[in-house]
Amino acid sequence: MHDDMTAQVDERNGGVGAVIRRLSAVTALVVVLLAGAWAVVTGVLEIAGVNILARPDVGAIALATVPGVFAPLTAAALLWAAWHARKAGAVVPRVGGGPPARG
Repeated sequence: MHDDMTAQVDERNGGVGAVIRRLSAVTALVVVLLAGAWAVVTGVLEIAGVNILARPDVGAIALATVPGVFAPLTAAALLWAAWHARKAGAVVPRVGGGPPARG
C-alpha cells in the first residue's frame, strides 16, 4: 500500500518525491561518512595527545614546527593573491580616507 501511495505522490509532483528520496539517501551517506571521518580525526588527535604526554620534548618540537611550516605557506599565498589582485587592477580603498588607489 505504501508503494502505491508513493507512486501516486511521484506522479502528482512530477517526480519530486523520487528526487527527494534520492537526496535523502545521499545526505544520509554523507552524514555517515562525515561521522566516520570525525571519529578517525578524533582518534588520531587522541593518540597524538598521548604521545605528547609520553614524550614532552618531541611534542614541544612538533607543536613549534606546525606554525613554523604554515606561516611561510600562508604568507606566500597572501602575496600571490595580492600580486594577482594588483595585476587585475583591483580598486583598494585607502585607510586614512581620500580617493581609492588603483592597483
